[in-house]
Amino acid sequence: MIHRRRRSLLLKLLISAVLLWLSFVLFIGTDDILPENSYGRDGHVQSQHSKWERYPEAVNLSRPDPHKLRFEVAVRKGKKEEEEEEEVRRQKEGQEDEVPLENRQKERIHDRDVPPFVNMQMDSAIKRTRASVVDDVDLSSVDDVTRRLIEKGLLIPKWNLERETPETPNGTGEFGVEVNIVKESLSATERKEFDDGWQRSAFNQYISDRMSLHRALPDVRDAECKTRIYHEKLPSVSVIIIFHNEAWTVLLRTVHSVLDRSPPHLIKEVILVDDFSDINNLKMPLEEYVTKLEKVRVVRAKKRDGLIRARLLGASVATAEVLIFLDSHCECTKGWLEPLLDRISQNQSNVVVPIIDILDDQTFKYHPSSAKYMNIGGFDWNLQFKWYLIPDREKKRRMNEVDPVWSPTMAGGLFGISREYFEYLGAYDPGMDIWGGENLELSFKIWMCGGVLEQVLCSHVGHVFRHRSPYTWRSGRVWRHHITEGTSEKTSVQVV
Repeated sequence: MIHRRRRSLLLKLLISAVLLWLSFVLFIGTDDILPENSYGRDGHVQSQHSKWERYPEAVNLSRPDPHKLRFEVAVRKGKKEEEEEEEVRRQKEGQEDEVPLENRQKERIHDRDVPPFVNMQMDSAIKRTRASVVDDVDLSSVDDVTRRLIEKGLLIPKWNLERETPETPNGTGEFGVEVNIVKESLSATERKEFDDGWQRSAFNQYISDRMSLHRALPDVRDAECKTRIYHEKLPSVSVIIIFHNEAWTVLLRTVHSVLDRSPPHLIKEVILVDDFSDINNLKMPLEEYVTKLEKVRVVRAKKRDGLIRARLLGASVATAEVLIFLDSHCECTKGWLEPLLDRISQNQSNVVVPIIDILDDQTFKYHPSSAKYMNIGGFDWNLQFKWYLIPDREKKRRMNEVDPVWSPTMAGGLFGISREYFEYLGAYDPGMDIWGGENLELSFKIWMCGGVLEQVLCSHVGHVFRHRSPYTWRSGRVWRHHITEGTSEKTSVQVV
């Protein structure tokens, strides 16, 4: 009798367990849809590792309802068939979204980068917006869903399509090709313009004035750099450009190369610091021009301060998290900004320098340098900046030939630094005049104050290297000592 009651009780417990398991499978969900999730009575996810936290954009669209998950399982399993039926239906009703032919050629759909099925509403949004083209956007101002679609390549901002297209494909100097002018073939008026440009700017301004301000450049990055993926949330940037009596076209080509080849949501501002120029078109005409450019403004020194104090002026009004200093005769290339910011985002005491490629001062040809054959910055006992071969210990430290390389010093003309870390270092010494030596002083402070100075080999910026300085400083005699070392030129100036 006792054994019979025990068997009856065990049978009831077994039946209850089976019924409980069936209820869980039918009404709660399966691991195939939401692994490792647990739900409260209100149906909200309580797991710290849930899919909804991996894709937080979906949380704003809908919360999972445990009583509807069984329906969503069926939807997911028959998703492909449903899409095919939907496409046939839309074709019959004449409601299919047409993509213009010129945009079809520019479609960039990366389905492999899209996460698996999140929910019905998000999946429908992705389906509707695939390969669409949107107007210029500031990613910091759009909603989470739109931002995610743009980042995954499903919405393509216009700036991303147009920045690689030259205004005139066969125009002067396009794609960085050299421009050769035979001076003897010019008229008397043109020869005077040619000579005046050289005298005033110490480079071939005559050629620069005949090139587009938006001229296209080749993608000069090494193959390994083109496939690298950088941090999704990069800091904002204030680009600070110092100029004094700079040629109009060279200055504005620098500005446009920054705007044309940088993701708009990363550029907070471009600050042009005028170090007391006396050329007329750099006054009111420049003010009027930059009013048409979003994020660009001009700050003017009240007297001739020199590069170092002018940079301090620019840094004092900058508001972004990162400061990037550029000379006023540069051209940024595709993908120049993200590698720099990625290193600073990992550690704000990283100070980063791009590969500085040569823009020929006579022909404006772009001479790219391979990351695999780069040198590092150093100095001699005269405290002159020099280039040196990468030592074997540094080659062994890196995992790849295009990884950032530690450098004892930097040339100083082009670099990026966290604004907070720049202030922590004490910035530049304001007592230094003109330029020369400030690059070594800042390099030493970086290494002595817990920082790392890196050359980021996946970032390329072209720079016009001149064989003489066209500028004067105060009154009296100016002694100049010119040094050209490979792709570097430094000038020491002493006023007596």
